[in-house]
Amino acid sequence: MASFKSVRDLLVIGFDEGLLDEEEFLLLHEQYTSLNAEYPYTSYPAFDLELKDEVECKTEFRVEKNDIPGLADTLRIPEIVKCYQGTICGREEALCIPT
Repeated sequence: MASFKSVRDLLVIGFDEGLLDEEEFLLLHEQYTSLNAEYPYTSYPAFDLELKDEVECKTEFRVEKNDIPGLADTLRIPEIVKCYQGTICGREEALCIPT
């Protein structure tokens, strides 16, 4: 099955080659627009608690940096967490994800 992006790309090519008129193109392009935002996930750096400094941890997560592993143990967060949208992450990253 083709993705929304590939169908939209083919629609542009079809319009450029004269296979679709403007009205057909706009109607089909609107039908093949994903409701989900497209994020370049590969360009995001991996989460690394070691790269965060004490002040950044306290500001972003409201806990001290050295308390995060113990908090994950206390809350019994599993080593690998599957998020509701299907992504997976480690326990410390899952603890630090904003809701």
